[in-house]
Amino acid sequence: MFAYPSGSLHMGHLRVYTISDVLARYRQMQGLNVLHPTGWDAFGLPAENAAIERGIDPARWTLDNIGKMRQQLKSMNTGFDWDAEISTSSPEFYKFTQKLFLSLFEKGLAYQADATVNWDPVDKTVLANEQVDNNGRSWRSGAVVEQRNLRQWFFKITEYAEALHRGLDSLAAQNKWPERVLSQQLNWLGRSEGSKILFPIIGPGAATKKAASIQVFTTRADTIFGVKYIALSKTHPLVLEHASLIPELKEFLDSEEFLDGTSKAGFRLPIQAVLPTEPGWRLPIFVAPYVLAHYGEGAVMGVPAHDARDLAFWKENMQGGDDDKLPIVVVSPDAPPEQLLVAASELEEAQTGRGILSSLCGTYAGITSEAVIPKLQEDFPDYIRPALQWRLRDWLHFVDKGIADKMLPVDTYIGGVEHAILHLLYARFIYKFMAEEGIVPVQAGMVQDGISTTSARDQEPFMQLIAQGMVHGKTYSDPDTGRFLRPSEIKADGDKVLIAATGQVANESWEKMSKSKHNGVDPMECIGKYGADATRAHILFAAPVGEILQWDQHKIIGIQRWFGRVQRVVGKASPAVSDHVLAEVPPEEVVHFGRGHMLVSSATAKLLLLTQDTVRSVTETLNNNIYSLNTVVSDLIKLTNALDDADLEQIQIKPSHFQLMAETLVKLLAPIAPAFAEECWEAIGRVESSVLGADMWPKPILASIAESALRGMNTEMKWEERKKVVVVRGGQLVNIVF
Repeated sequence: MFAYPSGSLHMGHLRVYTISDVLARYRQMQGLNVLHPTGWDAFGLPAENAAIERGIDPARWTLDNIGKMRQQLKSMNTGFDWDAEISTSSPEFYKFTQKLFLSLFEKGLAYQADATVNWDPVDKTVLANEQVDNNGRSWRSGAVVEQRNLRQWFFKITEYAEALHRGLDSLAAQNKWPERVLSQQLNWLGRSEGSKILFPIIGPGAATKKAASIQVFTTRADTIFGVKYIALSKTHPLVLEHASLIPELKEFLDSEEFLDGTSKAGFRLPIQAVLPTEPGWRLPIFVAPYVLAHYGEGAVMGVPAHDARDLAFWKENMQGGDDDKLPIVVVSPDAPPEQLLVAASELEEAQTGRGILSSLCGTYAGITSEAVIPKLQEDFPDYIRPALQWRLRDWLHFVDKGIADKMLPVDTYIGGVEHAILHLLYARFIYKFMAEEGIVPVQAGMVQDGISTTSARDQEPFMQLIAQGMVHGKTYSDPDTGRFLRPSEIKADGDKVLIAATGQVANESWEKMSKSKHNGVDPMECIGKYGADATRAHILFAAPVGEILQWDQHKIIGIQRWFGRVQRVVGKASPAVSDHVLAEVPPEEVVHFGRGHMLVSSATAKLLLLTQDTVRSVTETLNNNIYSLNTVVSDLIKLTNALDDADLEQIQIKPSHFQLMAETLVKLLAPIAPAFAEECWEAIGRVESSVLGADMWPKPILASIAESALRGMNTEMKWEERKKVVVVRGGQLVNIVF
């Protein structure tokens, strides 16, 4: 996730970058070739407006902020590949986005159209729906957002909707994306199977209209027999055309009432629609607030008998005016004349069959709702056709081929859920297009229906998605007014927090950090007070990755105490002894356990086994359970305490054994606290190498034979009463002598 260069990082940045840095350093220590890039999402009107307020050039403002934030990132002890740093406002970067846009345009995937948008009157920019809060205000400026009809650029993402849908199934099968992100992207795509129905238009000047018919998408074509009206969205072409001719319609469209999607208000147009299955039947056409412009064709057929919303709208706007007309029976083209007569008793009887078409439906009477749809499509092919509909609206030499083949797709992407849902949906669309254009490699590996596919449209850019939780800060508010209080307006009184001016007890809560709630924390102040590594470790330890982190920096003192114990463990490790790995025992060595020999005592065995278990648990978490990174810290604290509490003289542990365990602890700590681990590594005497180097990740310290023997002796025998001799020859367990 690239930061917007506002000039200062916030705690959300610190959390997401700590997680990514731990994973990158871990994989580098495994000997893998890791690209850990960073960059700046630097374009946009907010930056221009900020520069205008300060009377400086936007480019200078942006570059100054990037410089500040780059230094802040480095102060967090992050290991980004700074030679791969990008900025979206740099010509060296945006020349590629321009080229990509032209490619999309040439393929017909980028186009202009009128659309109703969220307009920020302060920043003078269009906002996405997720950038408007529950009070209708802009996420950045706080201004009340306006609805405006503007000419906009769109990407025709619906062309890739099927591939995007298939990709979600494939990603779900690999179980490396959060279910909530997959389900919400699926919801945004909004795949629906149904029919498109054409309703011809009649009325004054209908033949000259931009559209000779209205196209409606419906998942229930079988309800066409109950259609009472057609409803159009505010931005439907027919509505816009009539708005320029009818002042009352324009006034209706501009009214506040129209902006409420639950409104039952409607405006009847001076044209009618023809029911395709019965040309003699006319349907009124309304402009209705509840019709969504971006779903279907911006038009719905109103069926009051099958939809509560349609019924409410019908009652509000028709007032029974059309209900007293004689019923028209819709029949198939070859229906006999006698089926045109319908008795009241037949209608009453017809209501008893749920999901079965009534006798009002002529030759279709008695057919199930599911079975009648394909028959209608067959009988009226010019008007009713099978179709797929997506809720999603059409939206908003590149790389070295050798590098792309080697590095893509991205193994791990880290970002919040809100960010991941739509931004990664756009990214998946763009990546599939780039694969089709040969810009990025087409690789096998994505599985569809159990078969590995090399289709360009089935390429996915991100194999694993880690969606971290938000960071919340302690928030204080006035119990009478609900106003959020600044730190200067409160004071501590024992375990209570009082409002300084009134002495009242302030309300306390945990809220998402924001300037308006006065609960933000400057990461740089925290790092300056407690140190970068201690802050990083606390971020990981305080909450599982996917959950909300309630930030309380006073608890970092616990991490500092842990670091102090690590230093004591390192101090106990002798720097003079050479490497000694128990897994590499000489073929004829006889390893003695028990009283009298004490080469490996009971206490030593327990420490060795605990170290072995910690290596396994930490490695397993980093490989397969990133959301439990907090357990990595707790496992390391447990190992540290055991090593720190060990009395080396009393348990008669060999110095080489203890150094091996101390070195293992430092290696496991390195991705979390890199600077502190390097200091510890040097203190142990390892001045010739970096603990963060390639292939430095610890492997199990015990061979399987030695581990089995130690575990058996540790759990089944009393060490003080029994003596054992384990005989190992040629790497094989030969005998255990009691």
